Amino acid sequence: MNLKSIIVDTKVVEVDFEGIEGFKVKIAAISRELSRKIRNESEVTKIDPKLKMPVKELDQDKFVEKFAEAAIKGGMVCSISI
Repeated sequence: MNLKSIIVDTKVVEVDFEGIEGFKVKIAAISRELSRKIRNESEVTKIDPKLKMPVKELDQDKFVEKFAEAAIKGGMVCSISI
């Protein structure tokens, strides 16, 4: 058994969100495997009108949404002064 194959990379960093004092966001590192998986899930098959054949295209909106869901782990309001 290879231990590297079962280790989960969960590096999460908490950063201050600019513009809102006291608001912090947790951001996770995205591995190549996860990035590839998100890209594959975001591909859409369309028919090329000239070639009359199916062509895979990346749905940018879907990719950005899934990537953000994987990278942003949550926000936390510590203290906001208005």
